[in-house]
Amino acid sequence: MVIGPQLFQLIAEEKFANFDSIDWYISIYSLATSELVSKMFKKIDKYTCFNNTIFQSSMTFDRCCGYNAAFLLIFLIQCVIAVQMMYQLYWIFLYMYMSMHGHKYMCACV
Repeated sequence: MVIGPQLFQLIAEEKFANFDSIDWYISIYSLATSELVSKMFKKIDKYTCFNNTIFQSSMTFDRCCGYNAAFLLIFLIQCVIAVQMMYQLYWIFLYMYMSMHGHKYMCACV
């Protein structure tokens, strides 16, 4: 099935599809999903307050939140440093690869 010429004809005539109904369905779906998620969190909160075991685990997570945030921050900083270091080490090869002659040279070296 050939679709290309039909698409080019529609683009040339500036005829575009009407996505208003799809937009309406997406907005209704988003609202319904957010409502269901908020009700779910209310139910989970209700069970968390009355169950001692879940209450203890939630308190443990609350106490560890600062440590987890610090670990995440350090981990992200190390990832950024590693990416920057790799870029600094290999920027010459990237520059050679982007140029036409360097591309041939890089392919010959590999």
